[in-house]
Parts: sequence; structure tokens; C-alpha cells
Amino acid sequence: MLIGDFKRWESDQYLLSTKLVEVLDYLRSLSFEQVDDGVYPVGEDGIYLIVKTAETFPFEEMRPEHHERYIDIHYMISGTEKIGFARANESNRPVEVVPLVEDHTFFDSVEQEIELLLYPGQYAVFMPSDLHRPWCSAYGTRSVRKALLKVPVSA
Repeated sequence: MLIGDFKRWESDQYLLSTKLVEVLDYLRSLSFEQVDDGVYPVGEDGIYLIVKTAETFPFEEMRPEHHERYIDIHYMISGTEKIGFARANESNRPVEVVPLVEDHTFFDSVEQEIELLLYPGQYAVFMPSDLHRPWCSAYGTRSVRKALLKVPVSA
């Protein structure tokens, strides 16, 4: 997992892979006031962008998840979201696997989970080995707007 914002992008980008810099640069270039909620293809590598406004829920009501085929980038447009994070290990047992097209595996609980807060302008990058619990309330249930960039591992 990687957390950042674009305030120090000029120096931080040199620490990242070329492909990650490319997709984060794309995300940075968007003016989200002019982007409606929806799903948008990005280029020809199978990358796609989801822009979504949604309610958050109490942490305990949301399930940790991970994706095998995609790197999952969460960018907070407005509101504050709590996200659980843990590294995958053999003690975490999946409870539901959504078909490969959706690429979601859900867990009831995970060991050594930490909670992070994502504020407007910040992003979190979750690799396939990262379990994450998105859409959790940070300060009571409230609406957030965020962008999710799905980058195929093969890209």
C-alpha cells in the first residue's frame, strides 16, 4: 500500500514505477468538477476509472476485500473516508469470491488490520496482496465522492 497526495508530486514521483507515475499523473490531471459519476475507460491497457458518490458505513459493517487482477487506486475528491488495511496472509480466509470479471474477494475479518483516513486530495494505492476495507465512516455516516482507478496488473 502507498498513500500520498499531489502536493509534493514533483519529488515523490521519482520513487515510483513508470506505469504508476503515468496513471497517477492522469488522475492528477482530471478536473473532477467536470466529471460525472460513472465508469470511464482510460487508454488501451484495460485501465478504467470509476467516479462515485456514496454513503459511508460503520467500519464493522464493511468487509475487507482484495483484487487479484487489478491494482486499486482510491483518490478522495470530497469527504473523509476511513479505510482498513492489512497485508494478505495465509490466516485470512475468504468468505465470498465475486466472479473474476468483478475481481473481488471478500473476507469477514483480517489480522493486524490498521485504519487510515483518506482526506480530499489524497490517494491510496492497494496492490493485489493488500486487503482493504473501503467506504467506512470517518466521522459518522456521511457522503463521500471519490475516484477509483483500476489498473490491470498486466499493464
